[in-house]
Amino acid sequence: MPYLIATCLAPVLGIFIDRFGFRVHIMVAGSLFMIAGHLIQLFIPDCTDQCSISLITPICLGISYATYCVALWGSIPFLVEGRASGTAFGICTALQNAATVYAPPLLGYI
Repeated sequence: MPYLIATCLAPVLGIFIDRFGFRVHIMVAGSLFMIAGHLIQLFIPDCTDQCSISLITPICLGISYATYCVALWGSIPFLVEGRASGTAFGICTALQNAATVYAPPLLGYI
């Protein structure tokens, strides 16, 4: 569900950022949505029947993923020179994939 929300929301956020800016504000909002989603997951009670409140967490995470992919990846060309943009995208992709590989075992160990 978070990826579906991010898929639908990313083009809308991209148009908004291209038209109005506010890239930094959207990144902060994405961080707040991620924190809120995890805190809600932490504090909601366990339930067995029709737990619609548990949908809030994937919605918050979907909004967070959309803001990161639009605001963060779109800011790379503004931060590096044009001739180094391929390297910058490659390094960002490598770091993202490394976090995807190493974070779950580390969290499982903790």
